[in-house]
Amino acid sequence: MSAPTQPESLTSTPTTPTTPTTLRKTKKARRKWSPWLLLALAAGAAGATYLLLPKGPPVQEVQAAQVRQGTLIRTVTGTGQAQSETSQKLTFSAQGTVKEVLVAVGDQVRRGDVLARLEDAAQQRDIETAQAAVRSSEADLTRALAEVERARGEVARVQDEVPKAQAEVTRAQAEVERAAGQGQQAQGDIAKAQAEVTRAQAEVERAAGEGVRAQGDIAKAQAEVARAQADLNRARSAGGDAQREQQREISKAELVLQGAQAELQAANSRLSLQQSLQGAGAASAQEVQSTRQERDEAARRVSQAQADLSFARSGSPAPSNAAAIQQAEAGLKAAQASLRQAQSAANTSPAVKQAQATLVSAQAGVRQAQSAADTSPAVKQAQALLASAQAGMQQARTAVQQARTGVQQAQAGVKQAQANLDAARLKVQNLRAALRDLELRAPADGVVSAVNISVGNPAAADKAAIELIDPAQLYLEVPFDETRSPDLTVGQQVDIEFDALPGEDISGQIERIDPVAQTSVQGSRVKARIALSSTERVRPGYTALATVTTLKQPNVTLVPLAAIREPEGTGPKGQATVWTLLPSAEQAAGQSSSATTVSTVTTSAATSSTVSTVSTTTAAQKSTVQNTQPAVQGTARLITVTVGQRNTNEAAVSGIPAGTWVIMPYPEDLTEGQTVKYQPQDGGGKVGEP
Repeated sequence: MSAPTQPESLTSTPTTPTTPTTLRKTKKARRKWSPWLLLALAAGAAGATYLLLPKGPPVQEVQAAQVRQGTLIRTVTGTGQAQSETSQKLTFSAQGTVKEVLVAVGDQVRRGDVLARLEDAAQQRDIETAQAAVRSSEADLTRALAEVERARGEVARVQDEVPKAQAEVTRAQAEVERAAGQGQQAQGDIAKAQAEVTRAQAEVERAAGEGVRAQGDIAKAQAEVARAQADLNRARSAGGDAQREQQREISKAELVLQGAQAELQAANSRLSLQQSLQGAGAASAQEVQSTRQERDEAARRVSQAQADLSFARSGSPAPSNAAAIQQAEAGLKAAQASLRQAQSAANTSPAVKQAQATLVSAQAGVRQAQSAADTSPAVKQAQALLASAQAGMQQARTAVQQARTGVQQAQAGVKQAQANLDAARLKVQNLRAALRDLELRAPADGVVSAVNISVGNPAAADKAAIELIDPAQLYLEVPFDETRSPDLTVGQQVDIEFDALPGEDISGQIERIDPVAQTSVQGSRVKARIALSSTERVRPGYTALATVTTLKQPNVTLVPLAAIREPEGTGPKGQATVWTLLPSAEQAAGQSSSATTVSTVTTSAATSSTVSTVSTTTAAQKSTVQNTQPAVQGTARLITVTVGQRNTNEAAVSGIPAGTWVIMPYPEDLTEGQTVKYQPQDGGGKVGEP
């Protein structure tokens, strides 16, 4: 709108004198410019009127994004470290000062490799001393073996003397036999004398047989005396014993009666109890009948005991036995007389005495004949030679035995020397084993993950000196934010990027999720164990970013979360409102069709914060769209939509078509139908597959 023309009085012009000619020119000029001046004045008045009229709502500037059709992707990420399935903490079996450390962290070792050693100077000295003892024991064993060989040679030598001595004995025995042939007559006399002795012995035995019969008579008489004495004793004690026996029977019967009466009383009590229990339903009729039978049996025993007591008391006293005593005394005297007669007959037998005298005489003849035979000089000389030969034989045998004893002693010396040698060698083995305790060896193939000792410093037996891990059994342990952990399940695939291996994508799979969250200053985390598909270049302790795709929903309508307002508290589940824009006809005609996009959200568990980026891409170009459109005006309209799955940037909604423009963030002061000005732009997002 042009500015109004200034009034003439306000126009600065140069001053000139007023003349008739000038006045006429001025009048002509007024007549010439008056219509234009009126038009200018009318326009100024119209502008002033417009400025003074009341105005409508101002045009509000907003941000807008276009609704897209695409794929909704939700991921959970976390940072973790590669760990080994098997980690071994190696300690020395002994205490001491570290002498050598032969490995460093990251070294690969084989089973049996020496990793470190402790100072072993004292142990080496002990081994040298023990080895000297082994050499000394070996020398002792050699000497003992030589002594065994010498003793065995002595046995062989003395054994050669035994046949010689045996031959000498044989020769002497032959000489004895020759001399014995010469004394055969004397031997005949000896035989005759021995025959006489045999005959005399038979006579003695015959006479002794008669004496045996006499002895039998004596035994019979003695038995008869004993029997008569017993009869007398019984007769004398019969009277008093009968009375005592009767009293004992009465006492016994009274005791039996008392016991039977006590049993009957107890049986009556048991029967009364059983009958009471039967009335209360606690005892059966069979149990009551059994108790009654026991009571009847006790009553029968009482009756029997009373009868036995009456019988014992009714017995009559024993009669007098004086006649029996006299008869027994007479029998005893007669038996004693018979015994004296038998003994007298046995001691005065003349046949026995005569036979014994004949035997004595015959034995004397034998001794006389033997004495005559022993006095033969040839036999004595032969017997002396035989005795000498036998002594030599015994001496040879004794020498053999002594030599064998020497062998046994030498063998015992060998055993002792061998035992000493074994003990010395065992000591060397033990010392070498103790020396091996000063070495730390790898129990299996692996990689050194920690070295906790240094040369010159002590190494404790209860503290890990070196730690090994197995690189072939690596896994990734990742702590995820507790708010995102419900989206994780065992078996989900994981994309892994190691910081130390840039550009190398390694896949994995969740194989375990801890049931309990761990709380620290960074917040609560839920650890997940991820199995690695490849561990060839991965080392324990490598840091990696693990990305788990927990949701992938294709072909959905995507609306930025910033443009959605969901009701708080009560309200239809999933219902929300969105401010949309109705662009001008020119703007609507110039808009391109909706782009197909992928919305991706990434949740970082390591930083306990959610980082979301959303990019837009066309299905054909898959590149970020650069907005170059000018700002336009449109009309705000509030609609209701249904919200489905979402990530931290966008949500899948229904009730709104793709390509619709929505206001973001959700405005608080708009009214339905209000005109707004906006810069057409596409929502942010990560480029993905359509």
